Amino acid sequence: MQTIKAIGCYNFALKPIQYVTKGEVERFLESERDKANSTIAKEYRIIKNVFEKAYCKKLINENYFMGYETIKKTKSYKEDKDVKAFTIFENYQFVAYVNLHPSKYNNILLLSLYTGMRIGEVLALKLQDIDIDLNYISIFETFLIFICLYI
Repeated sequence: MQTIKAIGCYNFALKPIQYVTKGEVERFLESERDKANSTIAKEYRIIKNVFEKAYCKKLINENYFMGYETIKKTKSYKEDKDVKAFTIFENYQFVAYVNLHPSKYNNILLLSLYTGMRIGEVLALKLQDIDIDLNYISIFETFLIFICLYI
């Protein structure tokens, strides 16, 4: 959802697809190179799917993502990171540290650790999302700070 919001901040996303130029899409993708490759891949995939659907529905005459001069996915300036989960021993160490060092963030960190929820999902929880009797937490949204800059 946040990827769609990010794309929506750019002027080309506010125009009917028939009036979006290849250059606008390419400039958008080029401007995203300071983001992670995984984010760029998601944005590219969403835009490509939109153009494919519009082409199939005959809303546009040219799909910029097909053919000889297709729009290529840009590569991030950042290096890809290899993300690894905690080992069981690291989990124990983390919990011990949190228990020995009280903080207003402890419950957030532990809930995230034990459930696999992202911090933004934990922060967006409401009381009605938690069912103590069934030991069940429903995730309906995430908390994020998002700023659109229109240039």
